[in-house]
Amino acid sequence: LFQPDVSDEVRHKIFSVIKNSPQHRFFIQTKNPAFMKHYFKTRITVEWPLPNVWVGTSVEDQASYNARVPNLLGTTAHNHFLVFEPLTGPINLEMIQLDTFDRLWPFKQMVQAYESMDDQGQRHWAPMHAEPLMRTPPIKWVYVGGMRGEGAQPPHPGWVESIIRQASENLVPVWFAGFGDYAQVEKPDLQTDETLVYVNRRGEYRG
Repeated sequence: LFQPDVSDEVRHKIFSVIKNSPQHRFFIQTKNPAFMKHYFKTRITVEWPLPNVWVGTSVEDQASYNARVPNLLGTTAHNHFLVFEPLTGPINLEMIQLDTFDRLWPFKQMVQAYESMDDQGQRHWAPMHAEPLMRTPPIKWVYVGGMRGEGAQPPHPGWVESIIRQASENLVPVWFAGFGDYAQVEKPDLQTDETLVYVNRRGEYRG
């Protein structure tokens, strides 16, 4: 919906349908949350936000998480969600350092203010118990899944377990959609299974 080859005219029509269908819940997922934020702020033609719309972004690894989540949480909406699919690397969900050196804590719903750098080059931030620089909306749902299709690679089980643990510690429900086109094998047949794929915690694959 928020790719460059989709026209605003099409988007306007879609959101008109959504507005006139309050009996349905709509999940809008994008890899381009920066443009989604811009569209809702400057271009949308219906009253926004709509209570039956959830907005989310998909991330694959730490770099995409750090880049996309700030734009998602800067998007005005009643509900926000995250999709970790296809998961291609480990992700620490706790904190994202912004370009301003302020710190975004997505699951604590706050931005911690950067204060100064001392003579030794160490940066300092406002205490966590102080009034935050900004409040951010809650993440209400997390979806996790593996890669599918040609060239699919399975995520390491430890990456999945880490995301589920981090979200659960913050009381955010998680839907695990599986390892994609692969399944975790507890007792692999190392001698004769030619379909076996190994993945280590660094994301290196063999087989």
